[in-house]
Amino acid sequence: MLALGPLAFATPWILLALTSLPLIWWLLRVTPPAPKRIKFPAIQLLMGLDAREESPAKMPLWLLVLRLCLAALIILALATPLWRPAPNAQGANGFLIVIDNDWSAAANWTSLTREAQALIEQAKRANQPVALLTTTGPNAKRAPQLQTAGDALAKLRALTPFALPANRATTALALEAENTLPAVAALSPVWISNGLEDWQAQSLATALVETTGKDITLIRPSPAQTPVLILPPTAGSEGLDVTARRVEGVTTPATYVVRARAENGAVLATLEVPFGAGEVEHIESLSLPLELRNRLTRLDIESMPSAGSTFLLDQRWKRRTVGIITASREKEGQPLLSDVYYLERALQPFAEILRSTPLNTEATTDGVQSEIATLLKQNLSVLILSDVGQLSQGDTDAISQWVKAGGFLVRFAGPRLAANSETLMPVILRNGNRSLEGALSWTTPQTLAPFDEKSPFYGLSQ
Repeated sequence: MLALGPLAFATPWILLALTSLPLIWWLLRVTPPAPKRIKFPAIQLLMGLDAREESPAKMPLWLLVLRLCLAALIILALATPLWRPAPNAQGANGFLIVIDNDWSAAANWTSLTREAQALIEQAKRANQPVALLTTTGPNAKRAPQLQTAGDALAKLRALTPFALPANRATTALALEAENTLPAVAALSPVWISNGLEDWQAQSLATALVETTGKDITLIRPSPAQTPVLILPPTAGSEGLDVTARRVEGVTTPATYVVRARAENGAVLATLEVPFGAGEVEHIESLSLPLELRNRLTRLDIESMPSAGSTFLLDQRWKRRTVGIITASREKEGQPLLSDVYYLERALQPFAEILRSTPLNTEATTDGVQSEIATLLKQNLSVLILSDVGQLSQGDTDAISQWVKAGGFLVRFAGPRLAANSETLMPVILRNGNRSLEGALSWTTPQTLAPFDEKSPFYGLSQ
């Protein structure tokens, strides 16, 4: 390599071609320009023309200089110019490169691999070996092996970040293994980090220093370039509370856009999450209509392709629709005496409640049939009958068909149910009162039968 200040040439022998520029100058000067070809004009256009012979015109000076400059630039380009090339690190014996390829490296994967590629190309120009290690995936367990720069570059291009945390402790054990080649100890250690610190970072740094006996060159993104995490959202009655967290040490304010996606990838809504200077965690509420909310399957941060910046939503985050049918209306001024007062307050944070109060559930009327049938068409997850007694045959058949189709029916007991308990019950209820009178028929205290060890009631019989 030939260095001229900040400019260097990887193949300087090609610069010898610059000595041919005087020859090119002479050839361009003695060679006349190509004659112009024009169509022969009519004879009258030739009348009065001067018939003297003229020598060909010489090439203009500006064109001559331009062509010489083009030739010089081509020669310089073939010499592989490098602007401020990186100096050889600590002895110039090659590089032991450790690169984090976990979930947090995905957001900066292009820049991280560009740094590794620059190191490998530097070793290639100096004909030095390279050992390339990763901290995630199956290769994290393998001891470092020497490779040519070309093989290491091909391996680097085949690497992809995993949606897993970095296992730096495993890489440290691979460096300390007995089958590590002695030639690896002569390499210069370079750690291309994801920018995050954990309890395994110290073990990896110690292993690199003990293996090579040299200081580590650490390359990592700034705290502002590290990915932002989306924590599990909290489901509320108004929507989802989305929590985003970034690493400590970011002193600049920033606003991130969270996208709410459906199963087909369509964006249903966007939510801006603003962070103040030095703020680590921020919570914003995402409010959506019930139909759109139940279609959500994914939350991700715009322009941040990382597994940590993506959260997948399953059935736990869907807001179910619960239908409640009661036989009595709420008495004015006495809400605590209502059949459904505590039911509604228990379900309100987790479900959308649709309430139906027929005028008379013990009679067969078109109004009652229509009201219950309309409620069953609302895509209910659960139907609750709060002490509802006799239903019309049409309502009974409609609810029975709904249960057979996969619906979930819950009935609460009361005086009305006790009087009419023949239909829509999983078991036959015993009518009448239970008598607890009479003398005891045993002389020693009785205990419960033993429960199975896996039962939550295990041990109560003792």
